[in-house]
Amino acid sequence: MDSAGDAFAFPFRSPNWLGTIVLQGLILIIPIIGQIALLGWLMVTVDNLRAGRQELAPAGFHLGRGIALFGVELIYGIALFIIPGILEGIWWPRYQGGQATSESDALFQDAYNFYTKLPWAHVYAYNIYVNPVMAAGV
Repeated sequence: MDSAGDAFAFPFRSPNWLGTIVLQGLILIIPIIGQIALLGWLMVTVDNLRAGRQELAPAGFHLGRGIALFGVELIYGIALFIIPGILEGIWWPRYQGGQATSESDALFQDAYNFYTKLPWAHVYAYNIYVNPVMAAGV
């Protein structure tokens, strides 16, 4: 691909692209298995691009290719939510919707607010930057 426009246009050049995308979207509705299948489909499509074929992979359950990437995403997601979960468990009984009453409670509230918003920034950055790099095999 020579330009960003080619990256956006190549799926539509593939034969039967609409049926492939619709079917893969329907597979995505299945909890967990659908996401694994979609990640596998993404990996097979990237393999096609590496081989010089600008076409989408056939729709289907590409579970063997997607399970590793799903495992990485799962572990990464769990790790990002451990600290906020611990803080939530400690802070919620003390706070209960009111304002902090002491300086230590205020500092704890600041830490809680910081760590509950931080994982969302990481998830965004991961999906924007890391996922495409991993899919490309760089």
